[in-house]
Amino acid sequence: MLIITIAFLQSFILTTNQQQYQVQFKLTSFGMTFQYPNISDLYSVQSNVFSTIHCTMVCSIEPECQTFDYDISSNVCRIFSIWSYQGTIVASTSSTSLVGFVEQTIGLYSLYRKPCNSSIDTNRYLLCTSDNLWSCRAQLVYNGSVCQSDVAYSYTTVSYQQECLQNHTMVWNGTSCSPVVVATSLKWNATGITVAGVTAISGSTPDKLYQPWGLSIDSNGTLYIADSHNCRVQKWLRGAPNGTTVAGQPNGTCGYGLSFLSTAQGVTVDSNGNVYVVDTYANRVQLWSYGASFGIMTAGTGRELLHSKKKRFFTEPKKDLILGTRSDPFLVL
Repeated sequence: MLIITIAFLQSFILTTNQQQYQVQFKLTSFGMTFQYPNISDLYSVQSNVFSTIHCTMVCSIEPECQTFDYDISSNVCRIFSIWSYQGTIVASTSSTSLVGFVEQTIGLYSLYRKPCNSSIDTNRYLLCTSDNLWSCRAQLVYNGSVCQSDVAYSYTTVSYQQECLQNHTMVWNGTSCSPVVVATSLKWNATGITVAGVTAISGSTPDKLYQPWGLSIDSNGTLYIADSHNCRVQKWLRGAPNGTTVAGQPNGTCGYGLSFLSTAQGVTVDSNGNVYVVDTYANRVQLWSYGASFGIMTAGTGRELLHSKKKRFFTEPKKDLILGTRSDPFLVL
């Protein structure tokens, strides 16, 4: 196998800095061509290229080119933006065709994570990032020696994990490196989707709500809705057309007994499915255990008092219950 080394000098426009690149190619014997997996991998096709050296120089000048093939008979030079191991070198129908590819060496990446000037510095194999440090180019990861395709290399050790975390074009997912996905146009949907109740229609049937006031969501995406004017809490499974009453009366009857609610305006659910309800007009918090047909008063009086402060806000209960009123918050142990 023939090895060609090409050194060329690139002058920077508007600066006096110059940087020398040495690119080493390996050439196959004649009768070979390069088979690439995707049409986008073919970077350029040039005709009237009159020597192998000329085709090699064409590839070396293009930073994206890592592989080329050249036919002496047709003088056609094809350059590719992928490494030779990402495609296949196969036998050609032409006996005058050969393949050249960049020989990766540690020296090409000796500047990795060293200082650079992002405004003027360029390199064929590394990218000067915004923090002015050399890093691997997009879709490549550093394996401790060279930058390789993220598809071809898997990170499984701590040292490689650290290298991945230093690479601004990659992200560590806990077991391997993968390319950073940049979201450029995130925005809210222009319209909402009704997930519970019937739009603009109130009622007390299982498929309807009447001025829902509070909401809690469990780890399964199930909604627990404080259906205030129906004096109940509805459990609404993801995608279900109807809700199921888990606190209060299913028909929407209000009251002050333990099996009733009076304008529920806050709700939360714990990991066991127990429901805590801020029962506003009854001035109490009720605990409805999973599957229970009545509640247990855990805070408040259970009586409607004139000019009383109405409880309204609620957070996830742990060992204590944290309540709030319309005028001031307080803690109930």
